[in-house]
Amino acid sequence: METRSSLKFLFFIKRSKLLKDATAPLFLRITVNKKISELSLHSSVDPDFWNSKNGCLDGKTKEANTKNKFIDSVKFKLQCIINDLYAKNLDITSNLIKQKFLGISNSITLIPIFEKHNKYIESLIRIDFAEGILKQYKTTMSHLKN
Repeated sequence: METRSSLKFLFFIKRSKLLKDATAPLFLRITVNKKISELSLHSSVDPDFWNSKNGCLDGKTKEANTKNKFIDSVKFKLQCIINDLYAKNLDITSNLIKQKFLGISNSITLIPIFEKHNKYIESLIRIDFAEGILKQYKTTMSHLKN
């Protein structure tokens, strides 16, 4: 069951929150279906060289190259997370991506997956499945819950 979703990543700095060394903290905004999650990347950049349009630093200095490589590694990690979520056929949310990125694990139990399965089967009654099948799945669900 695949649904269409919009997915965007935005790297940005908070110029209003300059640090003592006159650098700006670097943040990541994850947007999935107009739901937003933001997180700090625990890195800071020189705001004079920040390119908001491209989400990276301009220039060829060692610092710019290092920070841009860091941003590229974050993009790669995010893409790996997205691929993993698609492979597991999970509903992708901005909060779930944020949790995976930060290493916060939400253990997935059988009951929510089975409930989702039953809703899917229910939507296909009289198309691909008979009503008796749904009854059997609901019985199995009640046994799982007990």
